[in-house]
Amino acid sequence: MAGQFCSVIYFTPAFLLPVTRAMVRESKLLILYEATSAIDYKTDATIIDADRIRVLDAGRIVEFDSPKELLKNKAGHLRALVDEAADKEHLRRMAEGVDAPTYA
Repeated sequence: MAGQFCSVIYFTPAFLLPVTRAMVRESKLLILYEATSAIDYKTDATIIDADRIRVLDAGRIVEFDSPKELLKNKAGHLRALVDEAADKEHLRRMAEGVDAPTYA
């Protein structure tokens, strides 16, 4: 990604400040470590609003595509995480481009 700005963030629930900073900076790359359903709504919206999402499991890439495409896979890792979210319907509509992201 030469010539492009990117931020790399290793995320645990105790470190929301770096995630917030990435959202404000509109970073091109956001890496979440051990992302779970414990993430707050703003972070969920940031992830779903991405152009592409790469999902890793045990250090291996298991999914890589747009959120819209990844959510079509009923057995997918991203879909499983979204299904656990309290705001899952809004996240699905965001991935489809129906709802706008709400970061407030």
